[in-house]
Amino acid sequence: VVSSLQFRQLFTDAERLAITQAGETNAEIRAFMDDESAAGIVHLGDPEVTTGLGACVTLALLTQDRMNQILAGAPPAPPSSQL
Repeated sequence: VVSSLQFRQLFTDAERLAITQAGETNAEIRAFMDDESAAGIVHLGDPEVTTGLGACVTLALLTQDRMNQILAGAPPAPPSSQL
């Protein structure tokens, strides 16, 4: 279980932006993210979460590996710094 904010922080900036942009034209993605935001807490094992993330994978907004990381509650790897 994570807070709605912590759930959003499990995504990279690019993933969050892509999902937000997709939500402008895809009602399923919009409803999923709105519901998770409004919930206050997100149960990562909840079938609604799995289904919503699965839709993101289907639309190529996330990879299956990233979906699995998110469901495990693992934050994204920090971006590698350019030297």
